[in-house]
Amino acid sequence: MITNFYPSQLSDLVLVGKVDKNIFKNICKNVCSATKIGIRASSLTKLISEVCENKESADAMSRTLLSLSSLRRNEHISIEELITGLFNGLKDTDIPDDALENLKDKETGLKSLLNCDAVRLPAKALQLSLDHQRLYASSNVVTDLRPIFDSARSEMMGGVVFQSLKVQFLEGGEPKEISFVLDLDDLNALKTEIETSITKAKATKAFVADRTELDAFILGDEKYGIS
Repeated sequence: MITNFYPSQLSDLVLVGKVDKNIFKNICKNVCSATKIGIRASSLTKLISEVCENKESADAMSRTLLSLSSLRRNEHISIEELITGLFNGLKDTDIPDDALENLKDKETGLKSLLNCDAVRLPAKALQLSLDHQRLYASSNVVTDLRPIFDSARSEMMGGVVFQSLKVQFLEGGEPKEISFVLDLDDLNALKTEIETSITKAKATKAFVADRTELDAFILGDEKYGIS
């Protein structure tokens, strides 16, 4: 049973449930019969949007399918077990009863969608993107001044300006933080390293496209919107 739902995930599920039955049926057909299948989240969203003109609903469905497919891969469970766990878990949430019934009406379609490569491949790309021991969350550089006093400690004689780089990250799903003191050389070296890394990433992406004609994207190109 799925026990933890973010509010945004419940909102997406409600939107999916509200999609007209005939439109949902055509979405399933369009996605599952697609001949040009991409590894990007945007490729899945495009297939859904070709049938569903409501952008909010199309985005919600794409996020929901990627989230569920990724969960299935992480937990090594069948689609049947996933969907059963989904509905059992939703019973313990504050999702409206009519919304839950709307979703149940789409159970067969959801199963077929989760079995399509057009859903599975972007979900696999998402999983590979996140399959790391530590995931960067955010960072900031704090500028501070440490004063230097005279021997009597009654008069400030000057001070040392320093920079602290604070990095917030996730390790095993738990938020953590680490900080480093940087001098000017460190800051300039870090700036250069970041600029070089961006250049190398773009060059690698272009190489794959030119030499193999396969799609490759830089982590961050695709906005999954999944918590």
